[in-house]
Amino acid sequence: MSDMVKRVLLCLGQEEPAAYAAGRALAGALERRGASVRTVDLRDALGPAPFRRVADLLGRVSERGLSGVLAALGGSRFATELTATPPDVVLALDPIAAQALLEWRRAGRFAAPALGLSLDLDPHDWRDLDLDRLAVFDELAAEAARGARLPRERIVAPGIRVAPEVAAAAREDRAALRARFGRGDDRPVLLFDARAADH
Repeated sequence: MSDMVKRVLLCLGQEEPAAYAAGRALAGALERRGASVRTVDLRDALGPAPFRRVADLLGRVSERGLSGVLAALGGSRFATELTATPPDVVLALDPIAAQALLEWRRAGRFAAPALGLSLDLDPHDWRDLDLDRLAVFDELAAEAARGARLPRERIVAPGIRVAPEVAAAAREDRAALRARFGRGDDRPVLLFDARAADH
């Protein structure tokens, strides 16, 4: 980990299980590299569950409306923390969190680079967001992001990391693998590695 990046703020703004799982995995990886990671669910600023349900309904009507509410309430709630321990980088795990973070940055609450991590194969919901970088799955998702008016130079496609033992299986003879697992040539095979989605 770079000596420059010590404090990372991970933000969520939607109730998306994939974003929570990705956030946990990412926070763990960053902490193993020496970073201090603070994960913030902006919806916590809304208080008790009934208010969160109202916000979820608002989010279904207008993502921009929900991000404005989250930016206002979350900005007030987290302003002291952002000032006391400013992050070196902020990372949004969904477009609503990204919109709220960008509003905070425009308001001068932090000056760190704002990054987004799109968990969608088609990242069109990230369009028109002035993020410094948007990480997408692969080149197909990067092409979709460029089609959604995201600047080419801000899109990063690092690829999906695959565990070495899973990657090794890709080099084995497919007919032998099908025979070993009792699968005929006419049936599709899907490999799913759920280790990142635990807890």
